[in-house]
Amino acid sequence: YSASAAFEIFTPLVVGNPTPTAPIGGVVIATRQATLVAANATIEGPAASVAHKFEVSTDPGFGGIVASMTVPAGDVATSATTGDLAWNTPHYWRSRAIAQGKEGTVTGPWSDAATFRTPPQPVSLGAPTLLSPISGALAPTNPPLFTVANGLVIGPAGPVRLFFHVGTDPAVDSVVTVFEASMSAGGTTAVTSPLLPADSSLYWRVFAGDGTTVSPWTASQSFRTPANPEPPPLAPSGPAPTPGCCPPPNRLEIVLLVAEETGYPESGISVFDFTQAVAERLHDEDSNWGRRINGNGNIGKDTIGYRVDGSDDNPYKVDIVAGASGSSPQPHWAEEGQIGGTWIAP
Repeated sequence: YSASAAFEIFTPLVVGNPTPTAPIGGVVIATRQATLVAANATIEGPAASVAHKFEVSTDPGFGGIVASMTVPAGDVATSATTGDLAWNTPHYWRSRAIAQGKEGTVTGPWSDAATFRTPPQPVSLGAPTLLSPISGALAPTNPPLFTVANGLVIGPAGPVRLFFHVGTDPAVDSVVTVFEASMSAGGTTAVTSPLLPADSSLYWRVFAGDGTTVSPWTASQSFRTPANPEPPPLAPSGPAPTPGCCPPPNRLEIVLLVAEETGYPESGISVFDFTQAVAERLHDEDSNWGRRINGNGNIGKDTIGYRVDGSDDNPYKVDIVAGASGSSPQPHWAEEGQIGGTWIAP
């Protein structure tokens, strides 16, 4: 008799390991979400489908997985994107291929681990909220006590200061005084201003800054000063201060006048040139005013100096621009004392 038999040749699946291509080498990625790309693993034998699994960990031994994704394999390479990862942290990732064949699921070996780092968390400063005096209320004293609710601070900000402007118009363009204070650790900050014009309707607004980042301005609020301000306390008895000693007279009005004349900061004039113009104007009225050279030999870009007792060493420093390195610099007057450096004529 004759017999025939049909034989099917079975080829087992052999699954290789992928090759990480990006991000690798500890590179700092642009956002806290990482897009991982691996060159596909080699597949020998017939596969009905192939997927790639990605794992991310902050542990080089992958003891704790912070992200895990399984996606269909691409034509040549496969990519997957994580959710939000921890800021400013080294991460490790790997990938493996998973194929479906006649024998079922065949999982390949893990790839070599690759590394990347998430970026530092960006700093964001929220605008404070004006609490008092507001809505045209009569301030009980002059100088008044100004109180704000601190704005939200996100990220590794430096020491945050609050910058107060008081003016005669709702936009606070016609400024009568500028002052500042460190933001309190609690939920609110209260600051007493310089003496203000008596029996006057005034407006105020505030922004926050840490020397690099600034918050938006608050909306302005109105208030009124009392008709009979409390007189300033009498100066203690004793010898008169030495001529030329410090602090020097507050010349905020000159800073604001030069800002109006030059259009700073909206005109685009540099903070260095603006400070030079202020120094020259002050030097014309008092030859003790000038520029201050920092300890490293650079002229402070937003600082002027006042020569003490005729000496060029250790002048009295005054900062005249708040947030000079940020996106919203503002002319102001902040006396910082004798903190070293050298005085030069402007």
